[in-house]
Amino acid sequence: MPRNIEIKARIDSVDALAQKVAPLATEGPTEIAQDDTFFRCDSGRLKLRTFSADEGELIFYRRANEQGPKESFYIRTPTASPDRLRESLSLACGQAGRVVKQRTLYLVGRTRVHLDRVEGLGHFLELEVVLEDNEPAEVGVAEAHALMARLGVEPSQLIDTAYVDLLGGGETRRELATVSLLVHDYDEAIRFFTDALRFELVEDSAQAPGKRWVVVSPGRSKGALLLLAKAADEAQRASVGQQSGGRVWLFLHTTDFEADFAHMTAHGVQFLEEPRREAYGTVAVFEDLYGNKWDLLQRATG
Repeated sequence: MPRNIEIKARIDSVDALAQKVAPLATEGPTEIAQDDTFFRCDSGRLKLRTFSADEGELIFYRRANEQGPKESFYIRTPTASPDRLRESLSLACGQAGRVVKQRTLYLVGRTRVHLDRVEGLGHFLELEVVLEDNEPAEVGVAEAHALMARLGVEPSQLIDTAYVDLLGGGETRRELATVSLLVHDYDEAIRFFTDALRFELVEDSAQAPGKRWVVVSPGRSKGALLLLAKAADEAQRASVGQQSGGRVWLFLHTTDFEADFAHMTAHGVQFLEEPRREAYGTVAVFEDLYGNKWDLLQRATG
């Protein structure tokens, strides 16, 4: 998955900062009108960027909300039918916001310099340092800091929030989207969850040397996704299988307990008890491949 380092700051005037950017630029300026529609997405951000009636791109990305330079992972997919795609995604996922802006684009070496006039918000600077495959993020961070200093942007001007969030207003909607599970090995964990538990592999992408972003899901569910995180040091390795101190801490709900119980048993999953019927449903405790305790639960109806 492509990566870059991003930084965003409030500025007083696009025109004033353009006078500082232009002498440093290797390309530009290019004026781009952008209309971004955001859709609900549990694993990151998903937006449709419309340039015209017959040109747009669907962009999925993931980055932290923090001040200063931050690493971003993204995928861009061009489309010649942005209006139809917006309609489809709105029906399938639901819209999460909209951002309309006029962007002035410069290139300073490999860094994209965006001078943005955002409707309802004001003027902003955004830097994107495009990273090479396996290039350490720290290299891009240093470049972003250096260019920010050359442009006279102060740390106090930095913001840690996306435009769509700044425009949001109203009641904040939150949800538990992803739970991290420590594992010894990515591939053995993927095999267990996809074979024995019949989970779906949502994503498996490289982030840095030896590090992957591996997400699995029980399928069509509104619950949290499970991030399989490889233990990186002795303390983490000692915690594999012991994240809850021996208690049941993950709960796998099903609408067909008997089928799931039979499949899991046939694939070597160790249940610590026979299925039992409680007032709230049918349940049995099992262990994953590292010894974490789970409930397999079919809730009672009626």
